[in-house]
Amino acid sequence: MKRINDAINESFGDFTKNQKVLSQFILSYCDKAAFMTAAEIAAASGVSQSTVVRFAWALGYESFTAFHDALQNELKYRITALEKFELLNSEELSDSSVFESLAQADSLAYPAGTGVNISFTDSLPWVSVLFKLLAPVLPAQFQWFGLYELAAFILQGMAAALVLGLFLYDLLPLAAGTALFAFSPIMIERAFRHVALSSHYIVLFALYAYLRGRREQRCFMPVFWLLAALGVGITPYFLPMAAIFALLLAVENAAAILAGEREPPANCWPPAGCFWAPARPGMRRAWCWVR
Repeated sequence: MKRINDAINESFGDFTKNQKVLSQFILSYCDKAAFMTAAEIAAASGVSQSTVVRFAWALGYESFTAFHDALQNELKYRITALEKFELLNSEELSDSSVFESLAQADSLAYPAGTGVNISFTDSLPWVSVLFKLLAPVLPAQFQWFGLYELAAFILQGMAAALVLGLFLYDLLPLAAGTALFAFSPIMIERAFRHVALSSHYIVLFALYAYLRGRREQRCFMPVFWLLAALGVGITPYFLPMAAIFALLLAVENAAAILAGEREPPANCWPPAGCFWAPARPGMRRAWCWVR
């Protein structure tokens, strides 16, 4: 079935005078009409109740009830997040069967209709919790997204400087490279459209831990766990990107230990991990290092 506004626009030339008046009302006040009876729509638009029923037929619906259900279904895709919030707290919607459907965030999750995890809503849960705690001392309309974006640019520069510092030793090339990472086009694009996905510093810090771990033959697992926890509370998209560096570092060093090319770090922890390793000493040492 076509969307209602498309169906109205296509059939507008064939409508009667009263149907055209009604169609203008439906297009302008879809959010209200979706929760009104045929009689209420007729009274609000200045036409008869029979005109409302015939209007539903003209759009291809078997009855006004089918048209009314289609209005409610279309409402889920037309209203903004703020309008949803207002509707969910209105008396009009309190007894409506569409309440639960509207409460779900646009059915972004799979399978359809199950809602969406807060991690995917660009809400930055960790930062939201922090400022929730600070809410009593902050203005009622305080907006922290700008502050987080500023922090993201700073952390991006810090992470870039650490990575490039492993290879560059002169200040000018290091500063130029850091600026390139900090103000890359994709970083700027995300900053003004998708705040959570501008957290590229998570990937850069993971890359730094990987490169330094290879150079110093260290595991840096606490760093990777910290980045994983941070990624889950910012946006899970960065979690596999950071995890792949941890996996590469663990596999490379475990392989080197098995080949007898190096010994596991002296600070391997927890020691209990070694008891679960296979019997071969080399495998035991490698497993201990990975843990």
